Amino acid sequence: MTQGSYRYYCLDRVGQLHSAEWFEAKSDDDAIAQVEAQHPDSLCEIWQGQRLVAKLSSRPSPGLVRSEAARRALQA
Repeated sequence: MTQGSYRYYCLDRVGQLHSAEWFEAKSDDDAIAQVEAQHPDSLCEIWQGQRLVAKLSSRPSPGLVRSEAARRALQA
């Protein structure tokens, strides 16, 4: 499986852009897991080129991981 280039944009709790970055991921699931692990309390969009991969909402409560992929990324 080849790596792909993705970018994410994350907003803070008041709707201000606080993070935007290019990164590499093995798959869409891997990209989602990476962003969930790094920005659990942010509203984020993940893009690959012009394709919107996912919109992630902030974590509903502390300690809760939004997806199984993110849980695996945190354990790695």
